[in-house]
Parts: sequence; C-alpha cells; structure tokens
Amino acid sequence: MSEQKGELPPNGRPKGNGDAAKLASMLTGVLADSYALMVKNFFASLHRLTEEHYENLFDAVDTLARRIRNLGYPAPTSFVELADQTAIDETTSDQTAEQITASLLRDHEVLMRRLRSVVDMAIACKDAVTAKIVKERMAFHEKAIAMLRAVPSH
Repeated sequence: MSEQKGELPPNGRPKGNGDAAKLASMLTGVLADSYALMVKNFFASLHRLTEEHYENLFDAVDTLARRIRNLGYPAPTSFVELADQTAIDETTSDQTAEQITASLLRDHEVLMRRLRSVVDMAIACKDAVTAKIVKERMAFHEKAIAMLRAVPSH
C-alpha cells in the first residue's frame, strides 16, 4: 500500500520533518556501525565474548532498522547501502587475537560516541522511543567496552 501525497506514515510523523530526517540519518549511521561490528564479532577469535556481542548486535540491527522505518524513512537493506555510513572497518583477517580485541574496543568506543549524539538528538526531538532504544544500545556498548578492557594485554 503506497502513501498518498499528504498522508502521514504509520507513525503519524510527516516525512518532510527536518528533525525526523536528521534523526533517521543519524540512526542509519548507528545501524551501519552496528552491522559492521556484528560482522566483525562473528569472525573474532574470542569466541564466547564475541558470540554474545554478535547475538546482541544481530538483534540491534533489526531494532534499529525497524525504528528508522517507524520514523517514516526506508532502512537500508544491504551492507552495500550501509558501507558508506559506517565508521567501522569489519576486517579481521591476518590479525592476532590481541589486535582484534583492541580493534573491537576502539569500534565500541566509536559507536558510543555516535550513540551519544543520537540520544541528544532524540531528546531534542522529544522522541522518547528512539531515546530509549539508543540508551539501551549505549548500556550494551558500555558493558562491552568494560569487558574488552578486562581482556589480558589491554
């Protein structure tokens, strides 16, 4: 069912709203980083820790994409579409476990900085739903950072 001109998306917000457009764009960056980090965690050698992170990020990708759609914007559907938006390099080949751990730590820190900006924007837009989703993501990444810092040789 296509939207008629002048009709509101299912969430009741007009697509032309500048704040919603900016928020959707910022969330797309978080989605891209989450996806790249999810892929990176899948191939990392610290299996138990990264498997838990991978599963959490897998769920986050779905939640973030749904939220972007609920804001009235299309969510990217492939990594090709996300690749230009991410600040994370998912490459792990030819790296030691220590290098992968250090890289994952940096990546979670990068994503935390992005999430802080998104939560500030969501609060400014009075979008409590997005703010809650982003704060939950922040809690996960904060815990991941602490866990990765606790890995020996960091």
